[in-house]
Amino acid sequence: AEPSAQREANGALWLRAAQAVLGVLSFPWVVMFRLTIPDCHTPRGRRCFMCAFFSSVVWLAVLSYFMVDLAIKLGRCLGLSTDLMGLTVLAVGASVPDCLSSMIVARQGKGDMAISHAIGSNIFDNLLGLGLPNLLNGLYRHGLPLPVNTKGLPIHMGMLLGVVVFYVALVASSRFRLRMWHGVVLCLVYVVYCGLSLYLDTRQL
Repeated sequence: AEPSAQREANGALWLRAAQAVLGVLSFPWVVMFRLTIPDCHTPRGRRCFMCAFFSSVVWLAVLSYFMVDLAIKLGRCLGLSTDLMGLTVLAVGASVPDCLSSMIVARQGKGDMAISHAIGSNIFDNLLGLGLPNLLNGLYRHGLPLPVNTKGLPIHMGMLLGVVVFYVALVASSRFRLRMWHGVVLCLVYVVYCGLSLYLDTRQL
């Protein structure tokens, strides 16, 4: 019992240390968010919920812009293409909120909602996430097309289709019941996907 208690104490210590580091790093952001986004938990803030919503959207746009710019510069420093940075760094940054939402509902025992959220968010990204910017670009540029670098795109599309088929087959094999080993397999598949993307990018397809 003592080794188990010691491990739990060490884990709690590391957790508190990580929370302290995260609190220090996020302190400037917390201050700016509290100054610019009304707190809807207070009676006065409830009347400003629309202001809080639009302020949050503006912050998302600003942070997304800087995230993309930093990812491009990081890729140039490492000798990696913007395609690979979009497939890995930007994809992870944009999907962390989706991952946290799925984790929350999964811990509440709502596995069907977690799966539906994962699928629905990707449908939203593919349709509106690509469609709306292209629509605005066409309106701004008077219908002129936006050039897209398609180098290596067919291979990545093939991998995407293969991952979707593999995911459906994996969940269906256990009669649509999510188990811990499903998570292990999916995490390993993502590591393999990132490794293949890095290999293909270094070959400059």
